[in-house]
Amino acid sequence: RDAVDQIYRTVIEQGIADGSMRSDLNPQIATYGILGMCAWAMSWFREEGALSAAEVGNMLADLVLVGMLAEPSRGDQGHG
Repeated sequence: RDAVDQIYRTVIEQGIADGSMRSDLNPQIATYGILGMCAWAMSWFREEGALSAAEVGNMLADLVLVGMLAEPSRGDQGHG
């Protein structure tokens, strides 16, 4: 668990340092948020649901990655 936490935190810290991620991110909180979101998905995801695992995974990845970008490239329309 600690090793995974360190990997995620290091990637986030590197993204902040190189300017690809928002400078106001707290690396530890962002790490907890990502890992928590992934860990809890198994409790609510249903294979027989309207969305496939790949679709849900893509949505969650987009939510995290676009939300952490220094300059979102998805046509930010004043949100945030």
